[in-house]
Amino acid sequence: MIAIEHHIPGQADDLRQFSDEDCVAFLKAGNSAAFPELMRRYQNRIYTYVLRMISCPDDAMDICQTTFISAYRNLEKWQPNALFRTWLFRIASNSAIDYLRRNKLYTQVPIESLNHTLIDAMDPERQYMSSARCTTMIKLIQQIPPVFRQALLLRELEGMSYADIAQALDISEGTVKSRIARARYGLVSGLDQIDDVESNQ
Repeated sequence: MIAIEHHIPGQADDLRQFSDEDCVAFLKAGNSAAFPELMRRYQNRIYTYVLRMISCPDDAMDICQTTFISAYRNLEKWQPNALFRTWLFRIASNSAIDYLRRNKLYTQVPIESLNHTLIDAMDPERQYMSSARCTTMIKLIQQIPPVFRQALLLRELEGMSYADIAQALDISEGTVKSRIARARYGLVSGLDQIDDVESNQ
């Protein structure tokens, strides 16, 4: 992080060269251009994450927008020793879970009871798949219980470390690893079930 007192970029400066944390510091110092830059970096990523959580495009967009509004209004609560990204995804995660609970879509069903689930998105053998297969994968993701889905999406979609996910979800690293492992187990099992059905047709 740079020394803010030595460099506060003007409105026209290219903020892309600075870290998220620098941009937050610039914003606190009065540079209003820093927030649109943070939105540029994360709007699509937050939207995609929330959409995978709640499965409703319009409401996902609303949650995405309120996530940034909440972040802007609560910047003083962000601690500089934490990554801005994990803090932002924590806001989005909480909003998504609140949405699911409000709409009675939140479930704690054990992942072992699911007929179909997700796959490990990083499996190189499955990186090249048909459009229909991709659609199936998205549907499988949406069947994972939210607590497992959160952790898996942050790991595979965002590439977060276990430590960052733990911080974003306010849980221990051990719990993060357990949730991801259970999600992956269910994913692979569910995909294998689909493959078995298709091979027997």
